Amino acid sequence: MKEILTFHGILGLIRILLTPLIFYLILIGNNLLAGILFLIAASTDFVDGLLVKEHKHNIEFSYFWDGFADRVLIFLILIALIIRGLSLFALTIIVLYAIGEVIIGILMSIKRKKFYLYHKHRLSARINVIVILALMGIFIIVNDYEILLALIASPFLLYMGVDYFFYYTVVPKVSK
Repeated sequence: MKEILTFHGILGLIRILLTPLIFYLILIGNNLLAGILFLIAASTDFVDGLLVKEHKHNIEFSYFWDGFADRVLIFLILIALIIRGLSLFALTIIVLYAIGEVIIGILMSIKRKKFYLYHKHRLSARINVIVILALMGIFIIVNDYEILLALIASPFLLYMGVDYFFYYTVVPKVSK
């Protein structure tokens, strides 16, 4: 519990607590406010990523909490976009992201013998989350160009999946 009361614990909590409000605003059609709040919530992930390198009080909890907050924000908002009206963008992202999460989670958990959210994630995953959060924020506000946004997001999702797959299955570790 004390880890949640640290600065980056609070940043993750802000993402989680803003999610139901953003969800509701999307459902009632207040896209501008929903998008602004979403981008504020997403920016806490970026700030948290910078801070975790400096404050190493409980790195394992930080990795878990940050990943958990990201998934709560991303998946619930994608569900709100689908409920509001079948969104090709949201559907594409949620399907690709969910498949990737399952595959990566299984590979990491087996390889490291610990639930995957407790690990430091690779650069491909961090870049992927930034891209997905930015595209989702744009889509919430603009509510257009969903095919273009899905096409932009897809290579990042694919790259992350391939990166993790090769890192955890194919490339042998070289020890000195």
